[in-house]
Amino acid sequence: MIDAARAAGVPFSWFTADEEFGQNKGLREHLQKARISYVMAVPKNTPHTDPATGEPIQLQHVAVKLNHTAWQRRACGIGTKGFRIYDWALIADADADHQYMIRRSIDDGELAFYHCYNPGHAGFGELLNVAGAAGPSKNASAPPRTRSASTNTRSGSTTPGTDT
Repeated sequence: MIDAARAAGVPFSWFTADEEFGQNKGLREHLQKARISYVMAVPKNTPHTDPATGEPIQLQHVAVKLNHTAWQRRACGIGTKGFRIYDWALIADADADHQYMIRRSIDDGELAFYHCYNPGHAGFGELLNVAGAAGPSKNASAPPRTRSASTNTRSGSTTPGTDT
């Protein structure tokens, strides 16, 4: 679909996706080969290479080591209850084209993690806007959503279960 959109000349600057797609190594490699910038949610156990030590460390362990000054309170979009405001930290990677963001809920401290492929070296604000465009990140291990009681899958005035 991505290649078809590019071939058709559909303009886009960023690719964004939830954790299910964010952990797809083949998708990330394809986007990187095509130099398509992305911000994708990733699991908390995603390894990141610490630029200071060159050692791999899981993002969940990076989050607990961050100094309070590493966090910035920023809005990443507008939701049904107003601005979606979180604390955010931007984490450098050993590869300058890659960064990670950690989002912390100001209500309950819940964390979400994002992998950013940023070959154009866009600023933190733009990365936040891209992350916010996808809406709130959901944990891939969370229970699946159920349909709303108001969902209507019928069309027209047919009787349910018939074509008339």
